[in-house]
Amino acid sequence: MSDPVAAVWAPLAVGLCLFVLAEVVRVWWTSISARRARRRQIISLMGRAVALQSRAIDDGKFDRAYMAESERPLARVRARYDDLTAQALDLFEEGEEVVAFWTAAEFYGGWFSPLEALQAQGTPRSKNKQNLRLVATSDLARAWAPARPEELSEWARVQWPWDRGNRRGPRYATNGTPGDQTRHTVVVPNSDVNADMLRPFILYLKDGASPFDAPSARETRRLDEKYTSENEAYWSMRESMLRMHR
Repeated sequence: MSDPVAAVWAPLAVGLCLFVLAEVVRVWWTSISARRARRRQIISLMGRAVALQSRAIDDGKFDRAYMAESERPLARVRARYDDLTAQALDLFEEGEEVVAFWTAAEFYGGWFSPLEALQAQGTPRSKNKQNLRLVATSDLARAWAPARPEELSEWARVQWPWDRGNRRGPRYATNGTPGDQTRHTVVVPNSDVNADMLRPFILYLKDGASPFDAPSARETRRLDEKYTSENEAYWSMRESMLRMHR
């Protein structure tokens, strides 16, 4: 004869285990979905900022700013660009400091990249006789680039609970760490010269991690594989573009 207690509690135990398992799956899926949505919003905000800057370039505002040696022609657009930047940087959470700093540098470097390239090329600060544009988004031979939201795509396409923090994300390279070097012409590594660069809130937390901490050996290998050839191609292309305009 079967134990009546076991007959009652066995189904309850099985039901409880199934409930706990279902709840774990629900929480896991909800957290992954929320993380994806938040990170994709960061990408969306950067894309909006790029579109805003592109319109200002094609409207001639960057030309006027360069020729006048003043950011006044760009003041209104820069304010809106900074608003989008701040919204994106506010979405980062603790543990994402490395990607957050890369994003801050990308917003900042992308904005000033056209002006920096004109100066590096030695472009005269006056209209040319042909009345050609100094900088245009349609220029295929250019030594500048706007912010690149696509660099965040792998980081945003998370699928597992352990894809947290900076995993699969970009890193701004310093003199002692691997990563993306393409903004070093604007955002000087290991210095504070870019005082007007907006920074994410999480970098001001006293107990937060530093975006400049040395990555693990595994992360170093990933960054080297991703960025070594990209950095070399960028600097080679940039030097070639600069020679063409000199």
